[in-house]
Amino acid sequence: MFHKKTALAAAVSLVFLLVLSAPASAKIDLRRIGHRQRFVVANNDAPVAILKHKSLSGLGDGRIVVSPELSSPALFELHPDEGVLEAIAVSQSDGGNEDDGRGTNLCATKTGSVRHFMWEVGSYHVNDVFLSRAEPVAGVTPVSKFNMDTGHGGVGDAIDFDNTNNIAFVGMSRAAGNSEVMTAFRLECDGANSTLTGRTLVTEPRTDDDIRLSMDMLRCDPEHNLVVASAGVYWTDRERIYLIEYTPQKSGDAIKVDSLTRLDKPIIPAGLSGGGNEMFHATSADFVVSGGRLYLIIGASYMGREWDFNPSYGLYVFDLGAEGGPYTLTRPKSRIPFHERVHWMKVYGDQVIVSCHGLYVLDLGSVLNATGLADITPDISYPLPYRTYEFAIETIDAKDYLVLGSGADGLDIFAFTGDAGAISGDILAADEEIALEGGSAKIALKTGGGIRHINAPALNDNDEMALWAVTDNEREAILIKKKGEPWRVGAVTGRNGYVSFSSPSMNNNGTVVCYVGKSDGAEGILRIDDSGATEIYTGENIRWMMRPEIADDGAIVFFERPYDGNRRLLYRSPDGTVTLVAQAKDTYKAKWLSEQYDIGPDGEVVYCAQHTMDDGRQANGLFKWTPRLGSVLLDAEGRTHDFPKVGRGGIICLRVSGNEIEQVRTLRDSKFTFIATHRGGFVNRTYGFHWNAVKPGMAISNGKVIFTAHTPRYPFGAWLLRYNGEGDCERLTKPGDMVDGNRILDVTFKDGFNENEGLNFVLDLEDGSGNASQALVTMGVDIAPGPARP
Repeated sequence: MFHKKTALAAAVSLVFLLVLSAPASAKIDLRRIGHRQRFVVANNDAPVAILKHKSLSGLGDGRIVVSPELSSPALFELHPDEGVLEAIAVSQSDGGNEDDGRGTNLCATKTGSVRHFMWEVGSYHVNDVFLSRAEPVAGVTPVSKFNMDTGHGGVGDAIDFDNTNNIAFVGMSRAAGNSEVMTAFRLECDGANSTLTGRTLVTEPRTDDDIRLSMDMLRCDPEHNLVVASAGVYWTDRERIYLIEYTPQKSGDAIKVDSLTRLDKPIIPAGLSGGGNEMFHATSADFVVSGGRLYLIIGASYMGREWDFNPSYGLYVFDLGAEGGPYTLTRPKSRIPFHERVHWMKVYGDQVIVSCHGLYVLDLGSVLNATGLADITPDISYPLPYRTYEFAIETIDAKDYLVLGSGADGLDIFAFTGDAGAISGDILAADEEIALEGGSAKIALKTGGGIRHINAPALNDNDEMALWAVTDNEREAILIKKKGEPWRVGAVTGRNGYVSFSSPSMNNNGTVVCYVGKSDGAEGILRIDDSGATEIYTGENIRWMMRPEIADDGAIVFFERPYDGNRRLLYRSPDGTVTLVAQAKDTYKAKWLSEQYDIGPDGEVVYCAQHTMDDGRQANGLFKWTPRLGSVLLDAEGRTHDFPKVGRGGIICLRVSGNEIEQVRTLRDSKFTFIATHRGGFVNRTYGFHWNAVKPGMAISNGKVIFTAHTPRYPFGAWLLRYNGEGDCERLTKPGDMVDGNRILDVTFKDGFNENEGLNFVLDLEDGSGNASQALVTMGVDIAPGPARP
């Protein structure tokens, strides 16, 4: 893409609640209206945790189907006025794929007045295609299941639907036979029943020796009866692109294949590749007609043989010929480079929307008219501090909304138009006592007024707080509360080119840092203190950045990916010097470096990376880093280590071996203290929690740990739990409890647990009429507002 510009660091005063309108050249705007980090819905009294949020599809009526990688899809309803997605139903089971259920992809469709969604799951034993009806009120009715019969090793990878002719196309890989498989079904619906019929093998299996093929991408064009697909070869630099012209059939086979063009190892003209000349791993595609010609735009993740170190990414534009045909798939006419993998793209009116560690909007005419290597500056850039995947666009009351899958970071919600004025409501501060299962607590802040969404609260030892919020004029904001002072807005997007923030980190001096994404695509670190908001670091020649965390002396640790190297963890000292902490492939011969990390109040950095043992075995290890000693390996026993947190005195907690939580050790004692596991229950055997349930919401203080977990004993939401440091866990909140006349739906916790054992967290609430709200809740924290500032 446009190479990200290096913005100058700028010191600004405290940000007031004024915003700038979108650039005049932009035909649409992207306005943040909400965010959902996670949600769980009931499925026969067992939880279904929607934890990865990668694949999703819109039903066309304001509902979104979201599919995790290892479980069944769930149905969400979008409420734009509240900026939330309400989980309302879950589909049938995944057919027993819990051992290796991978590649769950889905698509939604409408057959007459009936709305369906299909999804596929592949594993070592089961390779199924499922069809469900999305009932008008809320529910889901399973109606059909088809065994793809791909044999051992099949993996579900791609699926799309021809709504005009009710034809479903499904792509899978078949490792045992070293082949890619594309199948077509006809969806027949009589208003009461639905079924998949007319199975047609679209592509003949293509095999090669010692390789494994995966059909990564599939997109159909009902207007021209075309389907495009890509079959990539794992661990090599090959990609096969198929263009298939088909004729729908009323009976018998679902389709008749009229022609098939296979572009083996697509050769990229000189000057487009950026290194190498072969395509690898296409992810998404769309067809568009312009000037009487049919074009195909493909988002491809890698190009060339250097993908391990400096891959090339982008949109590749193919001219298929005159709109009436015949169509020919040849070399691409242009590449629009992007800074990172293009996970999803879609033509929207006269623009192209791309998901690539954020959202980017390009002029369609510029994309189609481009030749050669075309560095096109987006009309809109909305970089985000985490990976982004598929998105769906839904129309509600004549307004369009975009729901973005952001992996473990949840579901983001955007409007295409919004309020360009100032925040209209007040910040609803509170000092309201409530009773929770874990004891007395207080509500310190409510949504409503000028704030429609809150998330990721931070807390220091002086009972000062900061959190990320969405305002009622559809902007992101960082809210700050100092002890004895009222809440204030420390920073808001829409000014100084700011478009996005990360969750804040706050030290014991009251200094807050967060990631800042800018409208020119640049990314940096914003520091907010009593003197104002200052951009103290701007990434140069980087693909993306991730959230910063701050120590008491002002040292910061953060993550970024440069153009000319691998992912790296960096340390910014109080004097502004930046030092490399860890880098993939360079840290203890590491091939993997976690994107979860922390810095303690004393300045010690903890992170997880792959480690080569003395005997040559590879293990995931836990590391500690200090400026004086560098990296020290704390543990590497072949287990999975992730989500580390470090407190005062170097005490660390993290997730180990899937979902075990352990208090690890102080710097003086290497003893592991077992806290909980996903199947054995907590150490006191009182509760148990669900596989893949523990998330980054953990913090440690004086040997005690606060963490969230999804449990099999309640059908939705997360529990907030406290390990007391002496062998027992207690539950602080659970879904279904009532708070001030509202039912608890979920809890969000980041690292708000201080040395005085005070804590803060966000509760998602629902009143008796089904209206959603959120509350920032504190326990053991002094939240008295004190006198207002003059």
